[in-house]
Amino acid sequence: PLETAPFPWRLSWRQRSKLWATADLDFPSGLASGSAVNDLARARYFRGERSADERRPAFLLLHHLQENFALEEAVARALAARGVDVLLVILPYYGPRHPPRRPLAQLVFGGGEDGLARVAAQARADVARARDWLHAR
Repeated sequence: PLETAPFPWRLSWRQRSKLWATADLDFPSGLASGSAVNDLARARYFRGERSADERRPAFLLLHHLQENFALEEAVARALAARGVDVLLVILPYYGPRHPPRRPLAQLVFGGGEDGLARVAAQARADVARARDWLHAR
């Protein structure tokens, strides 16, 4: 069953090969933080090539706590080339969700335990929306 109410989203295709294609997925965060940059949830979709109506195995991939997603993208491309769709969810305040001129550690950990709990709650809400989006594909 879906966990979230319907929400608007935008998919922009980035790259295609014979075995897979990648796209950027944007959607409103499931829990707003007050930062416009952070409140646009981001993910990268890796789709194995297939007929339009064919259902495939799929999973969500969360990145390690760094700004570089090269390792996760390599894993996602390898799985997509083998017929598994992958949605790499960009966690709050990372990558394109990072407000300029604000240290990452301050954004994630600067609010103490309560602030970290808010960031974790936002991440959970965004992962739930990402899961529902992927399930609908």
